[in-house]
Amino acid sequence: MPALSPDTPLVDLIDERPTRARILDRLGIDCRREGECSLAEACEANGLDPETVARMLDVAVETVPPEDSPEWLSVSLPVLIDHIQSTHHDYLRRALPRLTKRLERASRNSDAETSRWVGQVREAFQTLKSTLLEGLRREEEYVFPAIRTVAAGRVLPDGSTPSQDTLCRITDQHDDTKTKLERLRALTNGYQAPDEAGQVLRDVMGRLHELEMDLRRHLHEELYILFPRAESLL
Repeated sequence: MPALSPDTPLVDLIDERPTRARILDRLGIDCRREGECSLAEACEANGLDPETVARMLDVAVETVPPEDSPEWLSVSLPVLIDHIQSTHHDYLRRALPRLTKRLERASRNSDAETSRWVGQVREAFQTLKSTLLEGLRREEEYVFPAIRTVAAGRVLPDGSTPSQDTLCRITDQHDDTKTKLERLRALTNGYQAPDEAGQVLRDVMGRLHELEMDLRRHLHEELYILFPRAESLL
């Protein structure tokens, strides 16, 4: 039996290691539509053997080309922080305002029933957006500078260091982000536009899926790499 359980939901597999999404896509498994299904269920629907796919995921994740997935466990913490800010934080600052405008446009261009559904999606998205923007501000104004200072072997101006409790609180807030993201995924049925939806709304669903994929990589790099490494210095 592979270490990876075929009973695990796809969304959890991707959450644990975001590079798995690309592998599943290559196997013909639609992570957007089947994200809440277990690996076994998705494989059965696509005529694949679950245990074979589980082994492929375990092996393939470890052999992603270095230029595509650098070994963040070995780079310095400042380099990792630079990557997170330039790749994920900058992406969110571009993507979130654009998605707000596109959702507004999609609502205007839809019939009454679809427009009500888009209104629910907009509400869930705005809640997630507010949480994300507050998280970016908190990390960039306090958490990241504090980690850089400790990594350099210095103390903060007030003589303090970021506590383990602080990192635990941030981890809890990231868990809240995941919950809101999962609500958005559930509300949109894996980012599937209604059959009668126009191209604008279909485009929005694709961009929301793109947002989720980046967020899962983002949260993985902070929760499972940056914060544990920073905690070990405290």
